[in-house]
Amino acid sequence: AVSRGAAELTLVEYNRECLQAIRKNIESMKIKACSLYPHEVQKALEMLHKEGRKFDIIFLDPPYYIDTSKKTLKALGGYDILARYGLVIVQHFKKDALDETIGSLTLIKRARYGDTVLSFYRKVT
Repeated sequence: AVSRGAAELTLVEYNRECLQAIRKNIESMKIKACSLYPHEVQKALEMLHKEGRKFDIIFLDPPYYIDTSKKTLKALGGYDILARYGLVIVQHFKKDALDETIGSLTLIKRARYGDTVLSFYRKVT
């Protein structure tokens, strides 16, 4: 995202091996405007909310098959960290059905790529 022009990047990852790879990438790319939260997503959302953070775009790529996408989308509404016209993009397995409306988020587009689906949600104000 930073290499494509994002002014700031915030990452959340709990898996130790993935964290090591992410840290290496941040160092090798010499990314300055990057925050890494090494926590489970629910804890990270709570922390971001307490810090008063707001995001224009949130990209979710949770593990497949364990219904994490829906749970995380519901939690996003409770913590209100998405900017007024913010966008949430969820990458998920094609059989993981996500509702058209989840809290304050409304589905605006779906794109399928093999077994993967990208669902785009906009915050309803």
